[in-house]
Amino acid sequence: MQSDYRLIEQRLSVEQMRSTGLDKLSKAQLELLNRLLSEEHVAQTAAIRQEVEAKAEQERSSTPRIDREPIVSKLVGEFRGWTVGTQFQLENGQRWRVTGTTDYYVRKVNASMAPAAVVMPGMVGGWYLKVEGHSPTVKVQQIR
Repeated sequence: MQSDYRLIEQRLSVEQMRSTGLDKLSKAQLELLNRLLSEEHVAQTAAIRQEVEAKAEQERSSTPRIDREPIVSKLVGEFRGWTVGTQFQLENGQRWRVTGTTDYYVRKVNASMAPAAVVMPGMVGGWYLKVEGHSPTVKVQQIR
């Protein structure tokens, strides 16, 4: 029997056993009832586990996986810096949003059109944007 299955006589009180007539079953009949209920319990548990695993697999396969290699492209448009929430479009079609908390501003005279950019994987997850000609990097998240 499955270890998490509780015998019927352990689940019901003496009064419940009496009122349902289960107290009149022979020892062999009670063992058979418990075996049948246990088998049903095992089958239901396996079906639920299989359904949960299938859903998890479906979610894993439907979630686009970002390759952990650096992404080299160019920013579309003029680069003037960032604040939290700034969105960048790359020439390769990807879009990224700034999630880092440090603001970075570029004066208008120093702004650049379509600078090269690298989106690099972080050491412990996450992604960081580095723009050519500018020293700071900022944490970003891909927009889907």
